[in-house]
Amino acid sequence: MRESSKLLLLFLAISLVILVRVALEPDGYTTPDSNHYMKGAGGLLTTGDLTYTIGGKTSTFTIWPLGYSFSIATVAYLSPFSLLWNSKLVNLLWIALTFLLLRRLYPENAFWIGLVFCMHSILDIFSFTWSEPGFMVIMLWYSVALHHFLFKPDQRTEWAFHLVFAIIGAFLYRYFGAYLLGVLSLFGVYFLWKRKWKEVGLLIGVAAGVVGFILSYFWFVQQHTGYYSGTTRIPADESFLYLLQNLAQTQLNEFLLIRKLPFHQVDYLAILFLVLQLGVLLLVVQRIRKSTSWKETLAPKALDSLPLTIAFVGGTYWLTMVVLRFFMKFDMFDFRLITPATFLFLVAGHAYLAATHRRLLLQKIQKPIVFLYFVALAHGLYKKQLLLLFLNG
Repeated sequence: MRESSKLLLLFLAISLVILVRVALEPDGYTTPDSNHYMKGAGGLLTTGDLTYTIGGKTSTFTIWPLGYSFSIATVAYLSPFSLLWNSKLVNLLWIALTFLLLRRLYPENAFWIGLVFCMHSILDIFSFTWSEPGFMVIMLWYSVALHHFLFKPDQRTEWAFHLVFAIIGAFLYRYFGAYLLGVLSLFGVYFLWKRKWKEVGLLIGVAAGVVGFILSYFWFVQQHTGYYSGTTRIPADESFLYLLQNLAQTQLNEFLLIRKLPFHQVDYLAILFLVLQLGVLLLVVQRIRKSTSWKETLAPKALDSLPLTIAFVGGTYWLTMVVLRFFMKFDMFDFRLITPATFLFLVAGHAYLAATHRRLLLQKIQKPIVFLYFVALAHGLYKKQLLLLFLNG
């Protein structure tokens, strides 16, 4: 089967799972934040401003940036569906854009890399009406732009514009996205040290464009709402050990592909899937070790610069988010905070194994890993409502 056909079928399968589970879940995979995103989109559609009403109380859309609500409003303007379903359509469009990007970057292995969307926490992220799906895909775009800027000297001006728009896009989906400018500054210091003045000038231009946009955005919001942005942050009042424990539990669940472990009760199904995953990974390790020159094959090479750049951006996100949460009080460590890093790590890992010189090794280990992802995708439909629907039918 052609790679494009396999990728299309994977997209349709993931989309079907997301739509079915949203339809079956009583709350449609929404949270209080989701209601604000949708109400903000509704305000843009009906009145064209940044105010909306929830429970008889008028609010201004400043705690979150406008990007996700604007995306929902744009799709809603073009479609007959409700805001809830349009928010899910936005998420599916982000998956489609990712698949197109993967098809362009890895035309022979796009399906293999696209499997990461079957992982339980990534599937959850793209099921919820949250801004994280778009933010994650934009970070992947930023990673590609950063790589091309660094490793394609003759195209640096073009990719500098990509960096500007990627950082602005990340900021418009989550204020935290501005941290990507800090990541870029690390390379600015490097180019300054190497006295590569053209590159320094380009990065200063990127910074000026991004900072100028952010200041203009805050001014625009203040003019329309009377507020600049965000909400008051308070120092973290949890103990260091408590935060560390929650981080460790979250990281363990981010390692699991099929089902997370609840730590307040015994979940035999989750334990069964954990054993299954460990068994498959043990089989994969054995096949790798039986391969000739496997250490040399897995060793990083110059051709691995793109997946290593993607992993680097994922690492900077993880480190920045973890440090901030240890010092500031907001959402407790969970998949919503950590999965953006997991997404980039998984994409990087799959892309690393997809390198041409690792083709034979990948062929030996691919099938059992694909099996795990298919089980994870099927488990995405594990809903009591669906079981009752079949039993009553």
